[in-house]
Amino acid sequence: MEQVRVQVLFSEETPYGTFTDALYFTPAEYELRKSEVKSMKDERVASYVSAIESAPPAVEPTKKELEAEKASLIEQKAVIEARVAQLDWEIAEK
Repeated sequence: MEQVRVQVLFSEETPYGTFTDALYFTPAEYELRKSEVKSMKDERVASYVSAIESAPPAVEPTKKELEAEKASLIEQKAVIEARVAQLDWEIAEK
């Protein structure tokens, strides 16, 4: 079954770069809502800008968090090195 859709592509410059999006309609929807397309595009752009402006600020990790991440990575490294040694032994046995 074939479906015909109307695609309205748009781009708008914002203080945060170019916002590009698309609206999709059936031909009947497009005919009914043609006059609303501009406000729909404006709403999408405003939502984009709002999402950027209301994003939570980046939080720098504490020294304790960095030390915990480092310890976790050292532990993972030990597990990986043990597995590599096991594989080396299994390969040598074949």
